[in-house]
Amino acid sequence: MLLNKISLTVLIVSLFSIFSKYSGAQSKIIISEFQAINNKTIQDSNGKFSDWIEIYNEQEESINLLGWSLTDDKENLKKWIFPEVTIAPQDYLLVFASGDNIALPGQQLHTSFKLSGSGEYLALVNANNTIESEFTPVYPLQKSDQSYGILNGIYTYLSAPTPGTKNNSGTNILPVTFSKERGLYNSSFSLTLSCAQNDVSIYYTTDGNIPNKNTGKIYSSEIEINASTVISAKAYGTNGDSSAVITNTYIFVESVLNQPNSYEGYPNIWGRAASGDYLPADYGMAPEIANNPKYKEDLIKSLSEIPSMCIVTNPGYIFSSDPSSKVGGIYIYTGNTYYGSYGIGWERPTSAEFFDPKTGLNFQVNCGILLHGGNSRIPENSQKHSFRLSFRSEYGPSKLKFNFFKENRNPTNEFNSLVLRAGFNDSWIKNSALQNKRADYVRDPFSKNTLLDMGNKGAHNRYVHLYINGIYWGLYNVSEKLTNDFMESYMNGDENDWDVVKDHGSIVDGRISEFNNLIFFAKSGLSDNSKYQQLHGLNLDGSENPEYPNYLDVDNFIDYMLINYYIGNKDWDGNNWVAARNRVESKHGFRFFVWDAETSMNNLYENITGLLDGKPTTLWSYLSKNAEFKLRVADRMNKHFNNGGALSVDAVKERYQELTDEISLAMIAESARWGDYRRDAMQDKSATLYTQDNHWAVEVNNQLTSYFPKRSQLVFNQLKAKGFYPSLEAPLFSSYGETIENTLDFNIENPNSTGEIYFTSDGSDPRLMGGSINNSAQLFTQELTLVGKGKIKARIKNGSTWSALTYAKFNGDSLSFIASKNKLAIQSAKCYPNPANNYTKFIYTLDQKGKVAITLKSIDGKVITRVLNELQTAGSKEVYFETTNLNTGIYLYEIKGNGISTMGKLLINP
Repeated sequence: MLLNKISLTVLIVSLFSIFSKYSGAQSKIIISEFQAINNKTIQDSNGKFSDWIEIYNEQEESINLLGWSLTDDKENLKKWIFPEVTIAPQDYLLVFASGDNIALPGQQLHTSFKLSGSGEYLALVNANNTIESEFTPVYPLQKSDQSYGILNGIYTYLSAPTPGTKNNSGTNILPVTFSKERGLYNSSFSLTLSCAQNDVSIYYTTDGNIPNKNTGKIYSSEIEINASTVISAKAYGTNGDSSAVITNTYIFVESVLNQPNSYEGYPNIWGRAASGDYLPADYGMAPEIANNPKYKEDLIKSLSEIPSMCIVTNPGYIFSSDPSSKVGGIYIYTGNTYYGSYGIGWERPTSAEFFDPKTGLNFQVNCGILLHGGNSRIPENSQKHSFRLSFRSEYGPSKLKFNFFKENRNPTNEFNSLVLRAGFNDSWIKNSALQNKRADYVRDPFSKNTLLDMGNKGAHNRYVHLYINGIYWGLYNVSEKLTNDFMESYMNGDENDWDVVKDHGSIVDGRISEFNNLIFFAKSGLSDNSKYQQLHGLNLDGSENPEYPNYLDVDNFIDYMLINYYIGNKDWDGNNWVAARNRVESKHGFRFFVWDAETSMNNLYENITGLLDGKPTTLWSYLSKNAEFKLRVADRMNKHFNNGGALSVDAVKERYQELTDEISLAMIAESARWGDYRRDAMQDKSATLYTQDNHWAVEVNNQLTSYFPKRSQLVFNQLKAKGFYPSLEAPLFSSYGETIENTLDFNIENPNSTGEIYFTSDGSDPRLMGGSINNSAQLFTQELTLVGKGKIKARIKNGSTWSALTYAKFNGDSLSFIASKNKLAIQSAKCYPNPANNYTKFIYTLDQKGKVAITLKSIDGKVITRVLNELQTAGSKEVYFETTNLNTGIYLYEIKGNGISTMGKLLINP
């Protein structure tokens, strides 16, 4: 019996009748061919080798496709809609699946989506929303520069793609089909393997090796599956073999609970320590957890509480003691060990599977695997190592396309690589009893999610249970890897245009010269505002200067630093930072990203705001000499620490709770797998059996009740003591953003005993660089009525001192935004004499203190001159204005007070 009811199988290869079907036998419009990995076959009109889809009209009449659609989402059949375009009888129409979304008659057609080389749903839908041709649940794994098309009534791989013309014979053999889906099981079953072609033989293995005539068994009858089993299968024929090995992992819960501490063909030693001592392997589950009635029921649940990933490969690629860089075991030769650099960069072919028992989503992809990490790969430090999966055409698809991460933080669905983080510092694996006891396994994910929640780009992550060749390996956190491919996915531009650098001056992608230029420029001095603006690629007045490189995204950098100060990151910033910039389109400058922030949140009173170690803190120290930068830091502090911001108490507790809730049950399985590692495998007398309830839950509760409630204010005060927050408190809003359906009463409060509130409603800052008042700023005097949508920004000014900025964004349907509750700010406004000969006086009464602006305009509304722009007290006013320099004619004047305008005409005589 399958524990998880899987509704969608990604990369399970099926028979033709499953792969593609028509809405009825009469359908004559079909997807006749497509290519999901196009490296050299055909270029689109933009010169790119985009994915493409070929539509064929089998019928005797032309057909207009207006209102028809193509989609890769079964829940959204109208994802991309055809314009008015006609296909002649027995003719073809080519549509590029580039993601560029072009649907204009007479132009080359481009869908709004790309195709996945890993396999996905694809359908052609008519104007009545009826499916005419579809690949369901998914089309199979695709191969570089081959297409997949119909030939003699069967869809097959075409070794010579023919976009827009008749399909040629394919030479590839179809992959093997499995009768049972990968997943979790609790009872035995019979497995059938098949291939949708005759005259082929199927070979399979159960040990992780790639099946062939030498390593595999020939399939002749059903295979009985009654325990955790890995099946890899491939079809062979007279003209070759199937394009890919298909692997399915079947996990039996009882097999996991009874997992032994040794396996036939697997070593009892995992490498050597720096001292030369051999280090013991650890495969088993702690019987105190697995066989304990207190935990057993929840342990069974824990295995289906989060998704699973399964790594299947030749056991020797992981555990072989052969020192060869071609076949040596990456778990034995880890680098930075007794064996020196052996193992660094060693990559091995593998199958990677994913299945989510809750949603039914899953995939299998052939890719590369290598060890990941620094100190965590040293065997005496930890024997639970991290991995990296690399998706390249030499193994399978060049990208994994799959909705891997949760949608709440807007992740991409295309990946060149994924990191499987084992957890090291502050984990049960770490060679430190103190860190074992405070393990919560969420510090790094929490920090990454915080960067995202502050409005920045960053690595997404999620938890999985990991299995290696069917052996349960524990809880892992899967994260995007910060490479040029990541930057292209989230911030556009070509991946080759990105410079990605990291700690210790290492280059991930591109070159380091531009980052060095940033540091050199900052070191030259930024106290002068013209230099500070130049750092952003701007002139002193804020206008863009194409001659100035934009070196730094200042808001992102501040947010990044605030996170590290908040978490008290103790393994930073000499270590564990990443920065990236597009050198071709340097619109945003270098942006910084959280990485490996697990050595954090351990000391409530930790203060690292004075740290000066690596490049980020060095850059911070240079920037801190500029007063504008320090006020910008105050703005970001007010945004994130206060008013429900990302670093406010409720927000951090909610973010932390989100992660701990996700893995609460899963930690029981982790405890059974690794909770006894230090005590038993490493014979550490200071260690104990670490459990979910006695250790992990205690640490989680400590963080929620002791750390988070106080940490925000402590760090805020630390930064304030360093001069990053002005003496004036920022204004307080009655609302910090909501949807306004009709109107909203809105108030701004001054928490100080002195100072005046200035606000804008046009998105600009009430304060200009240097400290003067923005012309668009208004003096706040009493409650407002908000209408529609827009932004309010406000500061408090007292003498030459300004507060930090408070900001709110409101949504609504109306185009108007803000109206004052004051019915009339300017009363009895006129100008006299009118007509004027040599002068006139603007005469009015201001009903309350406020900022007044008088502007003279031409009859068509162009500004001629600004007569007045100043703060005035309430009462009767007269403003003298000479007209001798103006031409004869009719002018308009506007007297504006507290945002309310009065207009009139002024006639000037000769």
